Amino acid sequence: MEQHFIGKHNVIFERAQFNLRCQQEGESAETFITDVHKLAEHCSFGVLKDELIRDRIVVGIKDRKLSEQLQMDSELTLAKAIQKVRQSETVKKQQTIIHSAAGVDPKTNVDAIKTMRRGKKFQYTGKQRNQDQKFDTPSGKECGRCGKGRKHTWKDCPAKDVECRKCHKKGHFAVACRNGQAVYTVTEVLSDSDSQNYAFLGEVSTQTTKPWIEKVTLNGDAISFKLDTGADVTSIPESVFDPKRDGKLDKPLKRLVGPGKHLLDVKGCFQGKMCAKGRSTDQPVYVVAGLAQPLLGLPAIQAMRLVHRVNEVTQTDTDFKALYPSVFQGLGKLKEPYHTELEQGAVPYALSTPRRVPLPLRDKVREELERMERMGVISKVTEPTAWCSGMVVVPKPTKNKLRICVDLTPLNAAVKKERHILPAVDQTLAMMSDAKVFTKLGARSGFWQIPLTPESRPLTTFITPFGRYFFNRLPFGIASAPEHFQRRMWQMFENFEGVLCHADDVFSLPRK
Repeated sequence: MEQHFIGKHNVIFERAQFNLRCQQEGESAETFITDVHKLAEHCSFGVLKDELIRDRIVVGIKDRKLSEQLQMDSELTLAKAIQKVRQSETVKKQQTIIHSAAGVDPKTNVDAIKTMRRGKKFQYTGKQRNQDQKFDTPSGKECGRCGKGRKHTWKDCPAKDVECRKCHKKGHFAVACRNGQAVYTVTEVLSDSDSQNYAFLGEVSTQTTKPWIEKVTLNGDAISFKLDTGADVTSIPESVFDPKRDGKLDKPLKRLVGPGKHLLDVKGCFQGKMCAKGRSTDQPVYVVAGLAQPLLGLPAIQAMRLVHRVNEVTQTDTDFKALYPSVFQGLGKLKEPYHTELEQGAVPYALSTPRRVPLPLRDKVREELERMERMGVISKVTEPTAWCSGMVVVPKPTKNKLRICVDLTPLNAAVKKERHILPAVDQTLAMMSDAKVFTKLGARSGFWQIPLTPESRPLTTFITPFGRYFFNRLPFGIASAPEHFQRRMWQMFENFEGVLCHADDVFSLPRK
């Protein structure tokens, strides 16, 4: 039965695909093993199937060292090979977690907290390094790949086969990674019960963006602050603090924490008078060790009104839904119906068998047809019709719903079009270039708001597993629908200044 319906496979091509399959970079062992089994299904290997799959896995894995070990096992079976490949991948992941515990996720950028590496610069002499040679940092105090202070050879380094969690390169831990910005690392973590005595400092972002910088006068001196709405307090580095200008440092009112509730090294705080854009405020300013640039916290930003919230939606006192209930309920209906005209000599086309609907979608299709019938969009057909098209079910990406479409290709070949010019997108955007504020209105199921004449309805008949239906409203799939709908929309709004119509979208562009 399977051979009858599926047909024959090109065994030579299937075996070539099988023999070329190798584990790709970043591909898990489970995915690779599963794909090798799938490729072997149509290769007609016979009794040698398990052995050839075993060989493909051993040769195709990206771990060369493990591949060599498996090849030296004279009693290696398929099950044993799969078990060893899975175990090796699991152990490597566990080792990465263990040895990179001090690392930081590469997508997390802790703003304004840095540590700097100091030491003499070093250069390569061009000679190839022996693998037994010590690999140290320029200072010679710790290994440049694992970060441990004990000297060891490259072969004995625990980071030799580990992937870095920061740059995803192989051969070093995240704690010793030289790529990207350094992160201030602390070990003390706060509990939720102590959060009232702490303040958050620092911004976490997943991409590098241009920061907001503002000149702020602090105790008489102009200082460039970065606006940090995520910081609870204002802070400056030790290099910016001036005892003559700012006075003596007091004991911090609160202990500062960064992302992940890590404690920061706070040297003290002082009361600072800040002025910007004609407004001033008195705020406590914290001096933090290792801070890269001054950060202006949210309280100071709000006090001097440097950042404003926009695009807020507020409800007006007028309830438009209560005043115009018919506009917001049901489906609209235009007065003038649409009549479908066919070319002379058009030959009717009718299907007698409905297209198959997947079993999981049958109930949803039935519900959608019943909903469309309740709305008056379609009606059941019992009498014979010259035209009958097929139904197409298209699942919607959201809300777990689907759309009922009709394949009107034969009918579209015989339909006369109105030849109304449809607006181009670039033309509509050009007409909106001077608008500062605009309102967008959308017609709900736009085509369905135009009724069809009684003569045009049988032309839209379509067959389903639950019977035949025809459209009472203008369907989406008919070729003349976009031009007719655009003409009707243009007729309604042609005398309104500053109103644009693009298909079922209406834009109101008030100008000064």
